[in-house]
Amino acid sequence: MILSALCLCLYYNHLVSIFERVQGIFRREPGDKKDKSPPSERGWTDREITKIEDDRFDFRDYAEVLADPVCNAEPPLTIGIYGSWGSGKSSLMNLIRGELREIETIQINVWQLSNQEEVWQAFLQALFNRVNSKLRWWQRVQWRKLGRELVVNSYRIVVVIIPIILGGLIGKPDASWLDVINTITNPFSSTPVGSLTSLGLFLWLLVKPAIEASRQVVNIDLKSIMKHGSYEEQITELMKLQNRFAGMVEDLVGKDGRLVVFIDDLDRCTPDKIPDLLEAIKLFTTTPKCVYVLGLDHDIVRQGIYKKYTFEDKREAEEYLEKIVQVPFHLPPLDEGKIEDFVRRDYPHIIKECPSAAEVFSKGLEPNPRKVKRALNIYRTLLDLAEKRVSVWEMDPIDDELTAKIVVIQSRYRKLHEYLTIHPEFLIDIESQVLDGKEDSDVKIHEIKAKIREDKTGEILLGDDKEPGLIDTADFHGLVAMLLTGVRHFTDEDQKDQINSYIYLIATAEGGATGVRPSRREREALLGGDYATIEAQVDKIKQQGVEETYSTRLMGVLGDLSRYTPAEVASANLALDLLEDREREEFEPQTVRVPAGSFLMGSSDNDELAFENEKPQHTVELSGYLIGKYPVTNREYQNFVSDEGYKPPKDWSGEQYPSEKGDHPVVKVSWEEAQAYCQWLSEKTGRDYRLPTEAEWEKAARGQEGRLYPWGDEWVWSRCNSASEIGDTTPVGQFSPQGDSPYGVADTSGNVWEWCADLFDGEAYKRRAGSQVVDPEGPKRGTSRVLRGGAFQDVPRHVRCAGRLRLDPVDWDFFIGFRVIVSPSGSGL
Repeated sequence: MILSALCLCLYYNHLVSIFERVQGIFRREPGDKKDKSPPSERGWTDREITKIEDDRFDFRDYAEVLADPVCNAEPPLTIGIYGSWGSGKSSLMNLIRGELREIETIQINVWQLSNQEEVWQAFLQALFNRVNSKLRWWQRVQWRKLGRELVVNSYRIVVVIIPIILGGLIGKPDASWLDVINTITNPFSSTPVGSLTSLGLFLWLLVKPAIEASRQVVNIDLKSIMKHGSYEEQITELMKLQNRFAGMVEDLVGKDGRLVVFIDDLDRCTPDKIPDLLEAIKLFTTTPKCVYVLGLDHDIVRQGIYKKYTFEDKREAEEYLEKIVQVPFHLPPLDEGKIEDFVRRDYPHIIKECPSAAEVFSKGLEPNPRKVKRALNIYRTLLDLAEKRVSVWEMDPIDDELTAKIVVIQSRYRKLHEYLTIHPEFLIDIESQVLDGKEDSDVKIHEIKAKIREDKTGEILLGDDKEPGLIDTADFHGLVAMLLTGVRHFTDEDQKDQINSYIYLIATAEGGATGVRPSRREREALLGGDYATIEAQVDKIKQQGVEETYSTRLMGVLGDLSRYTPAEVASANLALDLLEDREREEFEPQTVRVPAGSFLMGSSDNDELAFENEKPQHTVELSGYLIGKYPVTNREYQNFVSDEGYKPPKDWSGEQYPSEKGDHPVVKVSWEEAQAYCQWLSEKTGRDYRLPTEAEWEKAARGQEGRLYPWGDEWVWSRCNSASEIGDTTPVGQFSPQGDSPYGVADTSGNVWEWCADLFDGEAYKRRAGSQVVDPEGPKRGTSRVLRGGAFQDVPRHVRCAGRLRLDPVDWDFFIGFRVIVSPSGSGL
């Protein structure tokens, strides 16, 4: 048993590898797998067509025609599929392969081997491996080699038998040789563990060479022979290689079958390696029962041959290729109809946004499937980017159709696009000439030709044999047809100043245009702070009937406060008032918008200035609302007293506020009196005015990120009326805009404490912790009401945005005022 265990350890590495080896016997090469991804996943990618239902350009017609000689012509035969980068060679080869259901095929993508030093040898190795992997395991076995392996392996078998014999002698001292032989031939009769183990090793040593022989790969090392061997040695090795390959093919397909070898992306190798690779392919194109289908760029391969062999005439390079390829097929360029149908069928969301996009791309783009897809991907990316940049006012709105046209120019007319990044206005000149010749059947192309920009840089639009221009004359027809397409033009009055925006946008896809900046006239008009300019721009928006679009953009200003200045926020509020026809009555307080969203409410545990009734800090979600920009002033409150006959505050002389304090916050007002004012204001305006909840007041005061003070986290004495030498209220807005909140709300720190709608509860925040809080209205029970903001006599600790005070609703004092809010239902938000 011990000796058997030692043998087991000796051959442990063989036992470990057995499962890996057996697993690989029937393994197929990755190149034989089909692309099973559904068409719906192919939107952004440029994967090859793998099945007929994915064909969008009618390549199936070509596939059916070319499949006929592949199936029926007498081999050997080589078919060449020629086309430029992205023209669909690989897709066509896949469709041809799909037609060959009963024929053995293999595929080799040469570009996967291009990193090898000797690509031709790597190709031959891949070719042999592909064929070898398709053979059944007994066809892979080299039986003569297997016999030699068994003879060599016999000593190992002896090593296994000896422990069995010794085990039998030691285990049974009185055993005869007959008993030992019986144990060897039938180990189950005595059932010693050592004998069973030894028998297993014995059987494995017999089977192992067969398994290794079935897994044997074809190793090709012609490099040293081709470099250092004699001519006779080279010929001999090549003959052996050809004969062996021919034998493998016959084993695979039989006497009456054929093997079709698809070789793709020959043109993706470096030019110096292409001729050597063609020589290696040429070596096997004469193999019986083989048909080769090559995918390559005809011009690139021909140039590689011409340079390699230094032919005197380029025609000789063509003849060299003709000796290899018997059936040449040049992929025709896509016609406009197929491109247009492709865009309409596969990109319906683009057509929905821009109905003329299919025609623009079909007339303007190079008729190449990959370039069409790439341009469409750029286009829809730019539409999304433009929408985002317009929403944050990094640029003015642009037209979808003109965006499609600038994508075409960037994709097909690169030199022209580069020139436009420096001289964007040149595009208007070109289009003007095209439109002037619109009625002419030839679009006056000859009159437009070779226009020299004498007043600019002397750049030539169309060149000739002597001097190249920005556009090839042959391609100019496509540019003209594209510019005439659709209903929008760069020369339109509302687009002439937008050329920079289009050039700037397309630069995000291809770079360049560092000196070009997008037009932001609308931003400057609506956020510039000038009332007359804002009003004029709003009138223009109303004439266009796009109020909702601009309301969304203006609300975006309020929702992204880090991007805009307080002055721009104030302008956005004014523009929104005008868009929504919010004509404020003379007696009505000025309001600003606070958009819907979440904010941090309360104070954190590590805030040393915080009181316990402000903790813990938690997130609150609020609907949008309008809040008073300032506390209600004496002058505003006067209208309520006079109209309603309500009793005036205690510091007034009858119904008249102190003349010098008309713009000061009204004080000595109880919660109930503030409520009465809100009710009166609602009845007079038809809007739902009320006191703010604690949460609404605090968000308006500190913004989304939970500032300690309206302006930030550091105390600044000069930004509010608090514990100063003034000793009294100050006119509202005196500390604006430096002391305003992110939303442009003034005087939320200092000046006066302000009534809120909520009942006071010192434990309310603790009950909210960890839960989702949406539009909280405060506790249901209690006697006191909440005040917020601090007053002129308070120290910095008390004028923090999170600070809270409570008072009975019937009480009043010289430091207590209020501000109003328009609830979401009446705010237009």
